[in-house]
Amino acid sequence: SNVIRDSRRASATLRVILKRQQRHREALFLHAQELFVQGRPADARIVCDRLIEVAVDPKLTAPPADLGRYYYYLGFLQAAEGDEKAATTAFRRALELSPGFPPAAIAMARRHAKRDAMPQAEALLTGAARTAMERGQTAEALLLRRHLAELQVQAGNPAAGLAEMRGVIATGDASAEDRVALAQMYALDESTRLRAVEELRVVLAARPDHLQAMRLLGDLYPVSDGVGRLRVLRALKVIGAARPEETQAIV
Repeated sequence: SNVIRDSRRASATLRVILKRQQRHREALFLHAQELFVQGRPADARIVCDRLIEVAVDPKLTAPPADLGRYYYYLGFLQAAEGDEKAATTAFRRALELSPGFPPAAIAMARRHAKRDAMPQAEALLTGAARTAMERGQTAEALLLRRHLAELQVQAGNPAAGLAEMRGVIATGDASAEDRVALAQMYALDESTRLRAVEELRVVLAARPDHLQAMRLLGDLYPVSDGVGRLRVLRALKVIGAARPEETQAIV
């Protein structure tokens, strides 16, 4: 694919840089990411291990925030290889170095939720969101709150999840993805599906090309609104996202 081909070119360029500067942290970090894109997680992990070795060298110690990023990515690679124990350790280390770092906080919260420790998951994401807001990182704070809401719904507490997502929308800074997430929660209950449709219409009014919103809207349109649903299906067909059975329904 073009993605793999471009990634290999990027790796070749990064190898040239690393041949000249073996301890170039950003080149090592990018090289690990490109190797993962190429389907080589084990090689990516080796490079990431080398990156952390360089980053903790007393002569070239990286800032804690950068080290947090590196440990998070190491955990991501370890999880991709199926080593959950090592991944959890790396995510914890990332949060020690960079408290509230969103990707690490989300990864750890998911693990708490998986073992039915929702209080810990909620406390972690709430604290990380507060830290992000204090740093002026509004988008990151809302992302953390959205993940909290999704975990609450998955844990069997849809009321808490909906309340959290409504709070996100009420900030006035919500993204299209936030509104789609709220729509997905509304869609879980027959009594609020029309509200899901309304949220998706808001998204598509601002982002007519939002595929996820369009896809969900096509699934949610009431059968009685044949004209509205047909309009959405035609749009999905134009962008090649309509299902075979939907294509047959379009005249």
